[in-house]
Amino acid sequence: EGGFSGEVVLLDGAAVGASDGTAVLSLQVSVLAPVFPYAPPISEPGSRVRISVVSASGFRTAGKSLRAATSDIFCVAKLKGKEATRVRTRPVLKTSEPQWQEELEIADFEQGDSIELALYDSDPRAGSVLFGSIPMPSWAFDREGGFNGELEIKDASKASVAQLRVRIEVLSAAILAKAPPIAEEGSRLRVFIRSANNLSSSASKDKHRDMDDDDDDESLEISCLCQVRGSNDFTFNSHPLPFSPNPVWNEEQEFQSFPHSSCLEFAVLA
Repeated sequence: EGGFSGEVVLLDGAAVGASDGTAVLSLQVSVLAPVFPYAPPISEPGSRVRISVVSASGFRTAGKSLRAATSDIFCVAKLKGKEATRVRTRPVLKTSEPQWQEELEIADFEQGDSIELALYDSDPRAGSVLFGSIPMPSWAFDREGGFNGELEIKDASKASVAQLRVRIEVLSAAILAKAPPIAEEGSRLRVFIRSANNLSSSASKDKHRDMDDDDDDESLEISCLCQVRGSNDFTFNSHPLPFSPNPVWNEEQEFQSFPHSSCLEFAVLA
């Protein structure tokens, strides 16, 4: 209680030289309450993490920092050491005050996993340029209520600081209520892919830098891939369609001898 306030003797003080040959240092030391008081984790095996990326502000041009008026800024999130969990927002064009209001989700979160958040400038000539990144330890968000606030992200030269506003929540492993399985030996699986909504072509265009500047969304094709995790024998890819934010496939596929307790993975490809 009260910490320490006073003077301490420097062990090698004779060389510094107070009048009696002893050097002292005057200081005050206090123990502060933790920024995040302890709370028990709420994650369980198979939990997911929802990251609501709201906005960023405070960019300042300094050295190799973002070009304030012409930056196309996007945010990347992933679990530390797990590159396959990488997700990203769309780039917000020509601004230093991006507003995303976008939700990202990472599956298979394990208790103790930290999240890495990074801001990039999407440059059509140089590719994606990293502004800066920050780790979020699990104890900061794996708790009742999660994390909701601003984070400071410094650029590589530490000459510029941006504030990233996010909300991070740990979600239950179960998207659907638990129910007993009905599969039995010889069961089949029927998958009907209907449609997708609110897709953005920005990420796809980042992967196709060799496209002519005059090409537009109609030059892209989009399809939906369904497969059993870890098996190349159970894969179904819908017919490609010209890019649309709201593609409609209405395609059906039946898998024979569906492996019991398998996990289905879906991906929209462009």
